[in-house]
Amino acid sequence: MWCQFLICFVLVVAELWPLQAAAQKYAAIFNFGDSLADAGNLCVDGIPSYLATARPPYGMTYFGYPTGRVSDGRLVVDFIGRRASSFRWMDVAGVDRHSECRDLFRRSLFIVGEFGGNDYAASLGAFLPLEQVHTFVPHIVNSIGKGVERKIAELREKHPGVRIVYADYYTAVMQFVLHAEKWGFLRQTPRTCCGAPGVGKYNFNLTSMCGNPGAYACDDPSDHWSWDGVHLTEAAYGHIAKGWLYGPFSDSPILKDRHH
Repeated sequence: MWCQFLICFVLVVAELWPLQAAAQKYAAIFNFGDSLADAGNLCVDGIPSYLATARPPYGMTYFGYPTGRVSDGRLVVDFIGRRASSFRWMDVAGVDRHSECRDLFRRSLFIVGEFGGNDYAASLGAFLPLEQVHTFVPHIVNSIGKGVERKIAELREKHPGVRIVYADYYTAVMQFVLHAEKWGFLRQTPRTCCGAPGVGKYNFNLTSMCGNPGAYACDDPSDHWSWDGVHLTEAAYGHIAKGWLYGPFSDSPILKDRHH
């Protein structure tokens, strides 16, 4: 199930920055994505109490409380922000001149994606049979994969002065599945850290997901790569971020300098 579900988790990183300056710190990060990438926009005015992600044990590892991030701690963008930018929250509305916007954008990192996860999540969340969802895989993979590759090629040709990097979730997660111990995870059936007993050995139950009654978190999320059966742990996101920043989980590293 896991290998199929994660088949096309991809992300595109576009950095508007002169090529020779790629190793410098970025002035800002603009992050566009879903719950794998959201560092708290969902709760900018407070976390709605009806959200399971508003309850412990979300945020338990790094922050000690729920922040709106759907994990036990930090996400990929948090690690990239620490390594690749003079990261700060900012009011973009305060940048009111066209020249100021252009200058900010050319010194910024834009993260767009991932793509494909919700195509599976919507089907599984509607309790469609797993066998039926499997039939969707080749159509989703082909549509998104070819579309992303074509668009990247077009953008690179149109904007030769912009570095556009294709970053990959799938390869990283497959490494966690196949070689868990190499990455510091337990060698076991891909069990969620936070969940409840359900079908099979995954500690995943759609009727009692993480944050809901009956669900519980493992003692040490750092030895699991799956946090709640859909999203990853801080430990997994840290490995993915490092692979995007320095390789090998991107078609060219976001940062050229490997001294980290």
